[in-house]
Amino acid sequence: MMISLRRFFYDRSGNGATLKHYAVQLPLVIFLTILSNYFRHKSPWINYSALKIIEKSLSKKMRCLEFGSGYSTYWLSQRCSHLVSIEHDPLWFNRVGKILRAENVKNVELLFCREHDYSRVDHSQTFDFIIVDGINRTECLEQAVTLLKPGGIILCDDTDYIPSDIDLSVVGDQFSFHYVSGYCIGDVKLRRSLFLRHKGA
Repeated sequence: MMISLRRFFYDRSGNGATLKHYAVQLPLVIFLTILSNYFRHKSPWINYSALKIIEKSLSKKMRCLEFGSGYSTYWLSQRCSHLVSIEHDPLWFNRVGKILRAENVKNVELLFCREHDYSRVDHSQTFDFIIVDGINRTECLEQAVTLLKPGGIILCDDTDYIPSDIDLSVVGDQFSFHYVSGYCIGDVKLRRSLFLRHKGA
């Protein structure tokens, strides 16, 4: 069987990888992939270009929400005051809960929701930063718009992975759009993320 090399030189949308991507990020991917064998849950499956933006944007005073729990849950908990994390998969829910208990994390509200309730969040809460990276992405994005504080940020991760999975028309004109691409732990293909920044002050 012949293995196509195209997937190593293009992202899932067919955009070519630049030398800068390979020269700067690929060694980091290899190093952190090896390191993740020992500290796996402390390395989120988000591309490194996006992680840099998140780290610069977050502060310990912020409230965060993520649709789709994972290794990002612990990582985010160390960079904000409070995190609400929603998961529909019982295996991932239990795995993330075990990590949080082992690390004695107290600022995460980990919620298990069935698919039909997945995008429903208490509207009395508002958030500074929201990640949409689970199922029912269009519904979650629509909820995120109503739950975000003025000036807040929404991250839609892996937007090139299932391009038909999210309808950006639900956002409206109150947001600026910024796409970034980069590598992720254990994956030499480029991954693309979308940041939506609210234009309010």
